[in-house]
Amino acid sequence: SAKRAPEVQVAHTVDEVAWETIYNIRSYAYSGDEEFLRKGRQKLAEVKEHLKEADDLAKRFSDLVALRQGALQARDKVGEYEALVDQTEAAHKNIDTQRSTLNAVAKTYMQQCRALLTSEQQQLNAEVDEKVDPAKLKERLTKIGMIAELIEVGLTIQLNNFKAQAAGDIEVQRNTLKDFAALEKAIANLIPVIRQEKNVELLSRIREDADSYKTAMEQILNSQVAIEEHNRKRGFVADGVVA
Repeated sequence: SAKRAPEVQVAHTVDEVAWETIYNIRSYAYSGDEEFLRKGRQKLAEVKEHLKEADDLAKRFSDLVALRQGALQARDKVGEYEALVDQTEAAHKNIDTQRSTLNAVAKTYMQQCRALLTSEQQQLNAEVDEKVDPAKLKERLTKIGMIAELIEVGLTIQLNNFKAQAAGDIEVQRNTLKDFAALEKAIANLIPVIRQEKNVELLSRIREDADSYKTAMEQILNSQVAIEEHNRKRGFVADGVVA
């Protein structure tokens, strides 16, 4: 009994703390809440401490073969589990970084679209006052409509992306990325008709921001897909730890 009672106790403790670890890390994976990660890592450290206790006990009593084998196998699985936790954290960090990029780029994209729209509207007003050829006025109005489309499509992408991020819906994000085809076409249509140097520069920056926004969305999508895969793998490894 001098060895059996501690053997049962340490095995029970490892099992209990392992489940607490699994709960907190799973909660972090789905929510991104750093408090769950902190608690999960704390509990993971406790699991490793208790496994060392099991190993020390097995070394003191050589006939506790099952305990020692179980502790060794659990320690290997804990190592796999911890690596997956690290990968999950890295994916969440990337999502946070890319979301910051989205916010910054969305702001400058709209500022530049509105600056381009204002410039074309001012030129239209001047041409009306000067009684310019109606054909030129029509061309100017067409350009203004094309710039308005840039704003409309950009806002639609941002809104759909916001909804997809809030819902954590990967398929909606994939569908939102398809909206960039319309945005890229709208930008391409404007390139040959925007002539003023300052407006050419504005359109170039608009295109860069659109590309940056799309890249950030793709990065977030890739990270979320990776987190789902980490979740699946952690489930198998966690089963191994508990077993």
